[in-house]
Amino acid sequence: VEISTKQENWLKNEALKTDRKVIVFSHVPVSHVGIYGSGRPPSRIAEENELINGDNVYRILKECPNVIAQIAGHVHADNVNMDCDLPTITTLCSLVQQMSEKCPEREWGTHTETAFDVYSFKGDKLYITRFGAGQDRVVDIKRANNF
Repeated sequence: VEISTKQENWLKNEALKTDRKVIVFSHVPVSHVGIYGSGRPPSRIAEENELINGDNVYRILKECPNVIAQIAGHVHADNVNMDCDLPTITTLCSLVQQMSEKCPEREWGTHTETAFDVYSFKGDKLYITRFGAGQDRVVDIKRANNF
């Protein structure tokens, strides 16, 4: 998986040129470092980024004070990885799958067969309310001033 130079330039020179707070959503986390489910067994926690050009784009996100969070899927596991003041949040897949021992058990025909999140903000907190398998989460948004 790759982020092209054209996409990187668009993000840096157009998309992030705003005075509004920004949440970046992507299928694959821009940075896999520290994310459970993206690394090799036995720990399954990534020690390096496997996304081509991901390091450059992640640096852009970290340098832009308006980016308050990065949210992704792909790894099929719940993560909140705080890198200084920028959280990377990942979520379970909505399909009945238990991708690893850290994922909750899933069963067809029960509330656990799905997993969806509702995101809401209050002050400097991001509340992630889970519908289905897993549990609710609360994330401190360090860059929330003036939010």
